Amino acid sequence: NAEYMGLYPCPKGYWCPLGTKLPNKCHALMHCPQGNVDPPYDYSSIVAAGLLDILIVIGVVYIFRRRRMWWGRVDDIFAEQTCAEELQAAEAARKLQAEAVQHFEEEHNVSCNGPDEHGSMMSNGDRLPDDMAVLPQEIVNEITKTHREAVRDSPAYAILERGIRANRVRMMPMHIQFEQLSVMVPFKGAPKQLLKGITGAIVPGHVTAIMGPSGAGKTVFMTSLLNKVESNWKLTGKLTINGAEGSTLSEYQHMMGYVPQDDVMHPELTVMENIWFSAENRLPRDWSPEDRLRYVAAVIKATGLEEVRHVIVGNGAEPNGVNRKRVCIAIELAAAPAAVFLDEPTTGLDAATALDLCYLLKDIAVRSQLTVAMVIHQPRVEIWESLDEVLLIAPGGRTVYQGPQAEAQDYFVRNIGLDFSVGNPADIILDGITANQEACEKAWDLFVEANPDRFTGAAHSTAQRDDHPVAGDSINDAEIVHHRTHTRAEDNRSVTEFLRNVIIYDNENSRQNTASLSNDDGNELHHQSGELEPKAPPAAHATFARQLMLIHYRSILKQSAHLGNILLGVLLSIAAAAIMGTAGVRTVNVGMLISPYSLLNPRHTIYLIPMMMMFYLIAIASSTSASAIRALGEDRQQYWKEASTGRTNKLAYFLAMTTGEIYRLLITTMHFALVAYFMWNPLITFWWFFLVLLLAFFANDSQGAMLGLVISPKHAPLLTTVAAVFVSLLNGFPNIPGLTYIGYSFYLTEVTINRYVVHQEQTQTNQVYEDGYFSYTVHRLGTDLGVAIGIIVLYRIVAFMIMTLTNRNKQR
Repeated sequence: NAEYMGLYPCPKGYWCPLGTKLPNKCHALMHCPQGNVDPPYDYSSIVAAGLLDILIVIGVVYIFRRRRMWWGRVDDIFAEQTCAEELQAAEAARKLQAEAVQHFEEEHNVSCNGPDEHGSMMSNGDRLPDDMAVLPQEIVNEITKTHREAVRDSPAYAILERGIRANRVRMMPMHIQFEQLSVMVPFKGAPKQLLKGITGAIVPGHVTAIMGPSGAGKTVFMTSLLNKVESNWKLTGKLTINGAEGSTLSEYQHMMGYVPQDDVMHPELTVMENIWFSAENRLPRDWSPEDRLRYVAAVIKATGLEEVRHVIVGNGAEPNGVNRKRVCIAIELAAAPAAVFLDEPTTGLDAATALDLCYLLKDIAVRSQLTVAMVIHQPRVEIWESLDEVLLIAPGGRTVYQGPQAEAQDYFVRNIGLDFSVGNPADIILDGITANQEACEKAWDLFVEANPDRFTGAAHSTAQRDDHPVAGDSINDAEIVHHRTHTRAEDNRSVTEFLRNVIIYDNENSRQNTASLSNDDGNELHHQSGELEPKAPPAAHATFARQLMLIHYRSILKQSAHLGNILLGVLLSIAAAAIMGTAGVRTVNVGMLISPYSLLNPRHTIYLIPMMMMFYLIAIASSTSASAIRALGEDRQQYWKEASTGRTNKLAYFLAMTTGEIYRLLITTMHFALVAYFMWNPLITFWWFFLVLLLAFFANDSQGAMLGLVISPKHAPLLTTVAAVFVSLLNGFPNIPGLTYIGYSFYLTEVTINRYVVHQEQTQTNQVYEDGYFSYTVHRLGTDLGVAIGIIVLYRIVAFMIMTLTNRNKQR
């Protein structure tokens, strides 16, 4: 009672802070001997930290094991395809050797036996005459070599073709016609014209090259065509897509693939993972997982990435054998698009790689009736000859030629007088445009006036092209002739002519030797002819929940590539907690006692709680702010690229990337709290202290993610750290009118004070904390927690708005 002024001894199993009337019970993992007045250390925190570390290790091991198992399944698919290809190649070699013998017999009027059971050339008398022994074998070797080169890809192309055609149930081949396309942009207060009256068409089954001298506006044309322009650009002209006027290509972005100049992909993932995530997100959801995996394997093989499929892509700074441009193209083909647009895909590549890339695009365009358009700069002769259509633009954005590549040289000879006797035709044309720009523009205007029907939609339909199968015709009914150019000596022209007339891609056989795409229930998705045709229109891309899971898993995979950085971040946070904790080692705060009690401990200070919280908040800001920008800020280009496909749900992307950071924050907070709590030994339970610090980490991470979206990646680490330290200083120590209440640090400090004063009923601490110097309010724990969480949520909402509402032209 009030008259009894004695001191009660603290019983065993309890702890009794100075100034309290009732003891506090200790739980099983606290050491509380009789007479204990100091806050006991909560060993449950050590147990929890150990369990968390174990769970994290188990999770990392599981992710890597699952990754290896998944890689193994894809390797099995490649092994199946390779086995079928080898059998097919052996059979085709025998067939072509027989054709070579027949050709030799007809050409030299001799009689030879066909290949024996071992596939060897035989003649009357078991050998060819000496004077005829070389040429037939040369023919056989040449045909077999060329055939193997093509047949090695044939099953992959068959699956690729069927996959793209399966999507044709909901999207037709894209025929794009543009008339008088012009672009005006504001420049120093006056409009500047970048394009002027571009007219032409891009048709399916063909590769259309957009060419011109430097500064002609090639990239401007493509970005304008795709509507990836700034809001203050003015576009005029008419665009017709499959006969429908008034449309924009941005309305069809879910049907298209776009490969920009920069190689945009996830450098922390392997080649196969980059392609697989694109396919999983963008392919029809009613394709079975096995179908999608087989399609991904076909894309990898068709693009020549089989040997590096398990290699981490990297940032291109170190050579790893990965052709990043091929990976970018494969990522887009993984969506089974109706059209692919590429902005200077050969820039930075050596001549051989650039040539292979163009052959790849042409192969896929022909076989899959894909619409392919690419900006290209100064192609070599072989690349020029592989093109189907060209659009030539002069400086100032004027058309000087649009039509078949095969007719371009004749046009410039007749109208401009260019000489193509020596040199690369593409270089001669581009140099001629530069030197005779005015003449080229006038000649083209006259040509258009004289040939008005040439630029109608009918004139540009693929039905009028004889060199490739007609859009809509079955590939089974078309002979696809190998169109790569093979340089030969004059005396081998007959061999070359013969090769050109050999059908080296047998669709019927390749489909029979290719594992069929099927549903999980075993129902075939294609007819016997090999045409993959779902029984019902395929559903759209992955659902919201599926995208959330996929992007979350991808975020974890990407973080697993930075395990060293994550560990370093944990160690830095521990060091920061230890350094800041030295300011309050084992210091007990007992408040200002009420008479007749008096203070006996000279180390008492009323400033301890807000001061220590400010120190810890600064430690959190300085040690973790740089990593806060990684999730959203450093992945801005990847987000823009995925958003531009029209198939990525922006909210699912944001939530997945946000929740993917939880594991790093949990483990960092736990180890930070262990050190800080042990050194300070505050008058609150460990789990309340952990909650306050966890909210501080989340708030700091949310603020960093928000700022990282508006600050350049180069300056973001420094500026986000400075901003976080500044907010930490606004925790109310001391009160700064007009600023203290705007940051999360004030409310988290007030939560800590609220938990402190619960144990200090015999003090005047409440009044001191609520005076003008501090302006804290005690006993409003729920309000403080709600406001702190609300600020975190607000940061995230603002970050989402910044992510989706800025740079909108890059998301189209």
